[in-house]
Amino acid sequence: MRPGDALLDGLDPSQRAAATDPRRALAIVAGPGSGKTRVLTARVAWRIANGDAEPARTLVVTFTRRAASELRSRLGRIGLGGPGSPTVSTLHALAASTLQRAWREAGEPPRGMAAFPLRLLVPLADAHPGPLPAPRVIAAEVAWAKARALAPDGYPPAARRAGRLSGFGPDGVTAVAEVYAAYEDEKRRRRILDVDDLIPVLTARLAVDEGLAARLQWHHRHLYVDEFQDLGRAAFRLVHALAGPGRGGEPPDLTVVGDADQAVYGFAGSDPRLLLRLTEALPGSATVRLAQAHRSPPAALAAARAILAGGPTDPAATLADAATPPTDRVVVDARGHRSPDQEAAAVASALRGAHGSGRPWSQLAVLARTNARLDAVAAACEAAGIPTRSRRCLLDRSEVKAALDSLLLRPPSLPAMTCRALLRQVAADAFESPDLAPPARRALQSLTALADEYADVIGGTLEGFLAWLDATVRAPGGDAVEVGDAVDLLTFHRAKGLEWDVVHIVGFEDGLVPLRSAEGSALAEERRLAYVAFTRARVAVRCTWVGRPSPWLDPALAAAASVAARPVPPPADLLAARQATAARPDPILVALRRWRDHRARAFRVAPAAVLADAVLERVAERRPTTLAELAAVPGVGTARASAIGPKLLAAISDLAA
Repeated sequence: MRPGDALLDGLDPSQRAAATDPRRALAIVAGPGSGKTRVLTARVAWRIANGDAEPARTLVVTFTRRAASELRSRLGRIGLGGPGSPTVSTLHALAASTLQRAWREAGEPPRGMAAFPLRLLVPLADAHPGPLPAPRVIAAEVAWAKARALAPDGYPPAARRAGRLSGFGPDGVTAVAEVYAAYEDEKRRRRILDVDDLIPVLTARLAVDEGLAARLQWHHRHLYVDEFQDLGRAAFRLVHALAGPGRGGEPPDLTVVGDADQAVYGFAGSDPRLLLRLTEALPGSATVRLAQAHRSPPAALAAARAILAGGPTDPAATLADAATPPTDRVVVDARGHRSPDQEAAAVASALRGAHGSGRPWSQLAVLARTNARLDAVAAACEAAGIPTRSRRCLLDRSEVKAALDSLLLRPPSLPAMTCRALLRQVAADAFESPDLAPPARRALQSLTALADEYADVIGGTLEGFLAWLDATVRAPGGDAVEVGDAVDLLTFHRAKGLEWDVVHIVGFEDGLVPLRSAEGSALAEERRLAYVAFTRARVAVRCTWVGRPSPWLDPALAAAASVAARPVPPPADLLAARQATAARPDPILVALRRWRDHRARAFRVAPAAVLADAVLERVAERRPTTLAELAAVPGVGTARASAIGPKLLAAISDLAA
């Protein structure tokens, strides 16, 4: 037995192969629930245990602070914590600390940080004569451009190709580029950076400071990057610079982990093609794939695959197979409602029922494409006495952003006591609205409490308050931590990387999933978002909608039903009937088969994913005329009847006429 083999206990064959692969430049493609974090931890530890890597010279880059904290905990549990252990960091945090050290060692004055970039952008936007989007939209466009390594003059053509700001026309894109250029000039004049500058500024520094680059490449000899599909070009360039050229003509010691079909940050500049083309960017690198999904039941995974099948990001991907056997239990179901309030009440009732059967609140989640759809659910849960949490950063909430926006045009020297009074007035005005949801009310109360703390304990000015607020709330562990046994209410984006027993997806309807405005690459990302949502569940997925269901629901339900536990053999009388009519096929059955096969081709699924032959024969024999009669046919059930019933019943009616 080799040293460290005990670290591989419990890994499936593909996980074990990825953890022990001797190649230095390696991409591990890991689908949802395939154990990527476990494999990454095992690979780091196994190489160290076998003398193939030095712990103090190992760097693991994660996409979020939450992921960094989880990985540190996992490494600590196997003895790789404390001094001399691997460094685990986000790329932004690494860039910030490295730049500070580089400036100090070179005797250069450090650059300040713009805590709230909008304070700089708002006056620049106001001074621009042309039509412009809102300042927050401009800030998002600037962040997107920097993630894609685009200077102001490179933004307009790239933005037009990507369909950015489609409602503003070419003049709007040009105007944003001009404000972007003015913003960069203003930061240079003030000698400050914003958070999106950290990665490109460090990359540029490494390109001209060979000594710094060599020290970093020596110190971080073994480099691992998690969630590689969420990196933009600017981040990829920094990773490439940190990895260095390799030794003796060999590729660098770089392991990346990701899944292009889970790339959901294109709006922020990420580029999943970087993962797919890693072997081109790093000659000598190789790709391995994890083969089994250990989280999602087969039906949920099949539903997710059906949604993705319309436009997979990674056409060569062999999606992991579910490690658990199919079940007779309904794993994926769907139901329509007349209004969001009725939908929210039904979901709250289902949550209470699941909890009443012994499931903790924390193993239940409600996911939606947008935050707005979750407000009704939050109100319904509060009315029903169901504890909830959103896990949203306070500063990312729309009502908090609006309150802070009211301060942006005030002079930076405004006393903190005046800031507090202004925020209290904004909150009081908002509280008068009967439509203000309880979570929004609590968020504004938290904001005013922070303003009270700053004014009473620290004092100072508006400029100091905004910087303190950003540093306090966004710092690791600085935001209000929502703990305890509570139902998670999250958007698809914020659900990424998490899992629950039962996932309710609300608003799974036409125009919202996918968003009506999504086209091209944005539509592909909408598919990936739905794919992520479906694969968060360990036991079941419950979809609800208002109006018309999403066009992706039908193929998802059909695919889920196709992998349920095999139905029991047909009864003897049905077998006899089949044999008696074998020589003279039922014309309705023949027509239904044609209908079924046409539908399967339209959704790019196997015919059995729509209706298996045995089930189709039962339908033809019974000729149901209502959804209830169709659902009662063995092998159909309520979920599939809801998904394909109206069209199937219409087809039967036409054939029988």
